[in-house]
Amino acid sequence: MSETAVKRHILPEKQEIVSELQDRMEDSVATIFINYRGLKVSQFGALRSILREHNTQMKVYKNSFTRIALQNLSVDLSGDATEGPTALFFIKDDAATASKAIVTFMKENDAVVLKGGILSRAPISEATIQELAKLPSKDELIAKVVGSFRAPIDQFVLNLSSPLRGLVYVLSAIKDQKE
Repeated sequence: MSETAVKRHILPEKQEIVSELQDRMEDSVATIFINYRGLKVSQFGALRSILREHNTQMKVYKNSFTRIALQNLSVDLSGDATEGPTALFFIKDDAATASKAIVTFMKENDAVVLKGGILSRAPISEATIQELAKLPSKDELIAKVVGSFRAPIDQFVLNLSSPLRGLVYVLSAIKDQKE
């Protein structure tokens, strides 16, 4: 079998991997790249289980596949994001909560180094990921919005019931006087 025949045979398999990677990036709210050199297998497993709670998947791809997928998505991720040992985190739901989990794990394990990422198909730096981790979670933001809507309504109900409550007290006092 000639060398070109072998390359043709392998190429569709590689293209399938690139397509899978590209689909994962497109389906994710954010994708974060880390350098995991020096991370022990047990720590890697602990990180995976922590992120699973935040609906985030972690996978390691060849850097060349990652570069091709980024190119196909027209994302220019500068720097060394696709150099050296790189793990990708595919965040499905709340980017702030998952980023917070990654940054917290990173503080506990010096081996993990942020390389950058993608948020809504736009490249983000390590500093942006750090700032994203400081944001309140999606649930906290929803609670704040609901609270801000509820406060005026509660005040309105209190103001409406206040004169009625006063009337009840006056009628009760009159009743007590007549008895």
